[in-house]
Amino acid sequence: MTILDRSYIQEQIKNEKDNLIRDIASLVEIPSIRHVENKYENAPFGKDIRDAFDMFIKIATREGLLCEDFEGFALHAEYGKGDEIIGILGHLDIVPIFEDDQWNTDPFKLVEIDGHLYGRGVNDDKAPLIAALYALKILKEANVEFKRRVRLIIGGAEETTWECMEHYFSNNPQPIYSFSPDGDFPIVNGEKGIINYTYTYSAITDVDSMHNLIEIETKDEDGFVCDYAKVTFKSSNIDKLKELLKEAESIVIDEEKVIVIYTGLRALSRNPHRGINALFKLGKDLNHLIELNAKGQYLRRLLNQYFLDDVKGEKVNLYDEDEVMGFTTLCLKNVNFRNEEIVIHFDFRYPKSSNKNHIKHTFEKIAEDNQIQLTITKELDVHYVSPESVLIKNLQMAYKNVTGEDAELFSKGGASYARTLKEGVVFGPTFIGDTPNTHKANENIKLQTLFKAIEIYCEAIYLLACK
Repeated sequence: MTILDRSYIQEQIKNEKDNLIRDIASLVEIPSIRHVENKYENAPFGKDIRDAFDMFIKIATREGLLCEDFEGFALHAEYGKGDEIIGILGHLDIVPIFEDDQWNTDPFKLVEIDGHLYGRGVNDDKAPLIAALYALKILKEANVEFKRRVRLIIGGAEETTWECMEHYFSNNPQPIYSFSPDGDFPIVNGEKGIINYTYTYSAITDVDSMHNLIEIETKDEDGFVCDYAKVTFKSSNIDKLKELLKEAESIVIDEEKVIVIYTGLRALSRNPHRGINALFKLGKDLNHLIELNAKGQYLRRLLNQYFLDDVKGEKVNLYDEDEVMGFTTLCLKNVNFRNEEIVIHFDFRYPKSSNKNHIKHTFEKIAEDNQIQLTITKELDVHYVSPESVLIKNLQMAYKNVTGEDAELFSKGGASYARTLKEGVVFGPTFIGDTPNTHKANENIKLQTLFKAIEIYCEAIYLLACK
């Protein structure tokens, strides 16, 4: 049984459509990418993220929410009363434009096409935050009595360091229950552990051969399967080299250099099995080159022994799978070989059945055995909320009240602010069948998805904060 007349909620959403889109547009127009080089007081992540914070505060204050800013690391906007807090966590920072030539619209201008809103950050996470705000606004204007405070908690470094939430929760108590509108419906109650590694090696004494690998250049970006590699060789037998490079997309001869392009299929690093890794193609071609210089041989051995054609960690004996969270993933994100230094970036994700210390020890041992410098660039523990929790039961009820369908639980390899909480899950906004292109060109959210999410969030807020 719904807590408010469904037709009333739907009518309010319809009446607010223009205002809703206007507020989303005002946030999308701000290119809130982290730029610490122009940080200043109360703007630790740069001017653009500061501007996005200020715009959100303006919107929330207009709707009668009490806002507090925490030195530009995070902010919250609050409504309700009581000692206990219900949290709704999201972020205003965005990833850069990695594929500007593939966008069909200006990524920093909200555009509506065929019932979808397009723009960088529109799905991750600006429109979902505004959806949660409007759900709170609808309940507030319906004079629903709140027994707990509802806080929209917004961070500025979700796509990078997460120091925003560390700073926020060093100054504020944890909510008793929370959800993050930063993923998919129905309910994501599990997120895999994540460790991002960098291997760096520069101690090889090179020895020339017939074919010499002298440089590798991949995209300078994070979070994706490597889908492009530019590789430079020198060879005393160019015709023979060309004959052996069977996986190359293109080969160009530039005087004594042979420039080779390898391409793959782009996918998020949390789902390497959905992409095609360009570096796997390079690795296969290196195996064809019997006469190869010492540095080329070294890289070839590393690729073969630990990475080639493996997206689950089987080659490093770390493959694991559990029925709740799925299997381990290993993503080779990029390899750069320039100025005599080889740098390898990769991403390992694991379910709750895995042992984090064993994983770390394994990669440390590989580094030790190969005289490689190891750096951990990101580390997030497994997050899991029991299906029996009060939070889960209420969100399942909210989802079914609106959709008529049971809210299934599932796990993902991604990372949301739910990880910062003891009782927190991802709850929407997208549904099965949506293609939001998160972190990719033509990021979007379907308007009907957004409207349905607002309905569900109205129910969820009521059940968690008003009963």
